[in-house]
Amino acid sequence: MKTKIATLLGIAIVLCSLFLVATLSATAIAQSHTTQRVSAPGGVTTASEDDYVLDIYGNANEDDTIDMRDLTYVKLIFFGKKPVTELADAKYDGKINPLDFVQIKMIIVGKEKELTIVDSADRTVTVKKPVERIIPCMPPIAEAIQVLDAVDEVVGVSYVITGEYKKADKSRSFPILSKLPSVGGHPVDYETVLSLNPDVVIEYVHKRPDDLQEHLPGVPVLGLSFFDIRLMKEEMQKLGYILDKEAEAEEYLEWYE
Repeated sequence: MKTKIATLLGIAIVLCSLFLVATLSATAIAQSHTTQRVSAPGGVTTASEDDYVLDIYGNANEDDTIDMRDLTYVKLIFFGKKPVTELADAKYDGKINPLDFVQIKMIIVGKEKELTIVDSADRTVTVKKPVERIIPCMPPIAEAIQVLDAVDEVVGVSYVITGEYKKADKSRSFPILSKLPSVGGHPVDYETVLSLNPDVVIEYVHKRPDDLQEHLPGVPVLGLSFFDIRLMKEEMQKLGYILDKEAEAEEYLEWYE
């Protein structure tokens, strides 16, 4: 009898152990999936909705914003107290030094002279600041600029936004932007774009911004979407940093979410 009871107890202990291991493994896998970066259609890299990295150089601790914690983190990297992160190189010069401290502080107060970001096409682009002349090449990008109340910085738009394409009336959707100079579309008129002397051109991510960049020497070209809801938060934040409209971007995202 005692032998039978001991055997049953042994089986029970083994089963409990197996259940515990399975539970811990499932939890670990779930946590891994929560933080894992995933690939979106078109080769666009993004992160999960609840946990992603804001791909702007200066985001040293690689969370979803740039603040004093990044300044602290990059100093700890410099003194060998924290591991190096890619985005800690705020000056984007291949090294971590006090210039990165200054750059992060300037980003925080909105006084940086340039900003380096990774766009939605996984391209690293440096934009001179402040941005005062911008050309959006697709309606969703123009809509995002309107949301951030930055239409005064737009100097030209694609022919879809002016309404030339398909002879559409865009005055209600884009009351101000539809009256601006058209740069054409599919592809844009490169000479017209250059004549407008833009600080940055924002092209739709799936329209090969690299090709456009080749024809616009000296003009940074960003690839963004504003179609893909998985990218909306990060893209709106990036646009906010580019246009010095971080507060407006956060206000919109609070409503959007």
